Amino acid sequence: MGFPKGLLLLKNAGIQYVHFDNILNQAKKARDGHLTGYVEIEYPECVEYIFFNDGNTVSAACRKENTYNEHPIEKVIKKAKNSPQGTVNIHQIDSNLLHMILSLFKEKPLFANKSAEELDMEFFFKKLGDLSFGGFLALRKGANYSFIMFHEGTNNANDDLNDNNLNDNPDEISDESPDESSNDGSEDITLNNNNDRFNQSSQTNLDDIEKRIAIVQKILNNDG
Repeated sequence: MGFPKGLLLLKNAGIQYVHFDNILNQAKKARDGHLTGYVEIEYPECVEYIFFNDGNTVSAACRKENTYNEHPIEKVIKKAKNSPQGTVNIHQIDSNLLHMILSLFKEKPLFANKSAEELDMEFFFKKLGDLSFGGFLALRKGANYSFIMFHEGTNNANDDLNDNNLNDNPDEISDESPDESSNDGSEDITLNNNNDRFNQSSQTNLDDIEKRIAIVQKILNNDG
């Protein structure tokens, strides 16, 4: 599985038994609130995703091997309705986690796909603390993602997330059941500044962001 799974609402249902119009309607009528999360559709050739925020479809994506690309929502839904084979899972996740996943497709990161082997992680985390960084790290190994969220430079902002999103490290939002077949290779890191989304009490102006980007570039060069 590529993304953290959260609370699994539907597991491995045959696509021929799933009525997608009902899913779209029921996402807005859930007993415990509207669906925030994603529908995952596993085909023999790829995996496709439909993302929901408070019951509304907000994006869709396709994964082939280890590559993710955003796709039109209508195209993904149409394929799901007409496909003779595939399995469907529905995941409920925290809204912060949803935002981090969507940011991979919709926002320009400070840097992307940097090999973890090239970074001095202790030095890197120290610099994020010095910057009072607000945003997140996306860690990808193969096709599997995990996320670390930062608030004012500390990575302890995940305490209110669903426990099903957490692995043994309470600060890392990760997939409890990784797809071993797509988990080969070194870990890549993407850094995204989402200060406006995660740290409302500490807004930044353009000059401040430019300074942060310059410091991050020094971090990547291990320039203290």
